[in-house]
Amino acid sequence: TEHENPVLLSARDWHPIHGRVPWKQAWADDPAYDANGFWMIDIVTAGNYTIELRSGPHEANIPLRANRAVLQIAGFQYEMSLSPTDCAALFHLDLDAAQTSLSAELIADDASRSRGAYFVYICKH
Repeated sequence: TEHENPVLLSARDWHPIHGRVPWKQAWADDPAYDANGFWMIDIVTAGNYTIELRSGPHEANIPLRANRAVLQIAGFQYEMSLSPTDCAALFHLDLDAAQTSLSAELIADDASRSRGAYFVYICKH
């Protein structure tokens, strides 16, 4: 809503798919704790949104250490190539109002690592 734009989703609110919910920030860069999950969200108003995937919060500016980002939302899948030094993956989408799930995956080039985006910022324009 206009009262919280952007919205911040963190891995602490995941419905876990695999691995343990990373409640400790130091786990974000540790392959032993690679995990993923999804959020249930309510898109109250249709419109243009930016969805930003990150390994850490804005202020930490942690590199994603991934070569590909995959976003699944409202029954659609979007993919983007990355440089391992990128700190964020930005998706610009037109979304319909809906109650849906959102999941994000960060994948290393050789597929040796696959994990969720631990922080997701959603901004309505």
